[in-house]
Amino acid sequence: MGLFGLFRRNVAKKKTEKEIKCSKCGRIIPTSKTSIADDIRLGGGIVVGGTSLDSAMYECTICPSCGSAFCLSCQRPTSDPCPKCGKSNLSPGFADLVQKYYKF
Repeated sequence: MGLFGLFRRNVAKKKTEKEIKCSKCGRIIPTSKTSIADDIRLGGGIVVGGTSLDSAMYECTICPSCGSAFCLSCQRPTSDPCPKCGKSNLSPGFADLVQKYYKF
């Protein structure tokens, strides 16, 4: 697998450019101003190749089971089960995961 294989994820296709809203309070969830790759580069690190780290990240957590998204004010730690369905652990707001699981 190698060192670089550890940081690769399968990237889901974008569905749409619709607004993502918090499932609890209804606020519109913005994307981060920088990507994870930008943050790594700003810290002096190097990002090799085009990876999912270059994609935007929403300021939320997302439930893969029910598609609920939670803004920074309403979110719980990613290791907690979803407060809406109680099924799965929440995932960070990577843009591809939000586009894949969020119920528009």
